[in-house]
Amino acid sequence: MTSHEKGVLALQEGNVEEAIRFFTEAIDQNSEEPISFVNIGNALTTVGEFDRAHRFFDRALQLDADLPTAYYGKGTAYYQEERLQEGIQSFQLALRNGMETGDVYFMIGVSLLKLEQTKLAFPYLQRAAELMPEDVDAQFQFGLVLAYEEVYEEAKKQFLKATDLDPNHADAYYNLGVAYDVCDHDAVQALAHFEKALVADSQHILAGYGKKVMEKRLQNE
Repeated sequence: MTSHEKGVLALQEGNVEEAIRFFTEAIDQNSEEPISFVNIGNALTTVGEFDRAHRFFDRALQLDADLPTAYYGKGTAYYQEERLQEGIQSFQLALRNGMETGDVYFMIGVSLLKLEQTKLAFPYLQRAAELMPEDVDAQFQFGLVLAYEEVYEEAKKQFLKATDLDPNHADAYYNLGVAYDVCDHDAVQALAHFEKALVADSQHILAGYGKKVMEKRLQNE
């Protein structure tokens, strides 16, 4: 097993310091190979050492200006730093250089969603949901952007996909309750889903409020 392979294994196991040591060994053995610089950057990002991480990503890009994993790593660091516009630019460069994975589309989409640019987020989250049908976050976030755009019937389908993948997804149940209330004016279904959200998370404040509103509405009918 090479130093680089040992580093990847250590990083997968959460041993960040050990991973950095192995990746450093790999760089000592071949300082012109950019992927070890990328992986050190990824390791540093996981422990919040963003300035150092960016230096390693930048070194990787000096060696290979078209390396999509380096742009994706930079984008992830920017995202965690809440530097969302810079993150989007980096993710776009990863995409442009051939990294057409669900993760890239997802990260662009959720970044745009955080910036409240829902129309721009829509196609990216739609593509992420298509590419990652078993990823609960991709299905849920696409449901959110559909709801923001008031496409409630499709939003409900996405939230149901999320609850199929994770039966304890409180936010998906809550948003289903909202969709049934806003779209169908169905207080019974809305209440049922708010209650499911509270079963999944008894501290879900919005679901608790929604439950009280629906109960009051049903009492007055």
